[in-house]
Amino acid sequence: MNFHLVYMSGKHNQVWRGMWLAIVRCMWKQRNKVVFKQGVPDVEEIFQSAQLFFFWQWLKHMVRYFSYAFSYWHLNPTQ
Repeated sequence: MNFHLVYMSGKHNQVWRGMWLAIVRCMWKQRNKVVFKQGVPDVEEIFQSAQLFFFWQWLKHMVRYFSYAFSYWHLNPTQ
């Protein structure tokens, strides 16, 4: 709720918060992969994951009968 840009409309702020949430979530998951699984930081993976997660969020809120869990949809995005 604290992430609000005054000069943007309500709709634009919703989109901006959704993008922010997707990026921070993916950065956190990448951090956990590096710390706990000895992974290698990958900025491209963060960006691609954030795009996919943001699109899933958009579908979830805009398409009436879209009820897929992200983990399932991530593996089968065309279904």
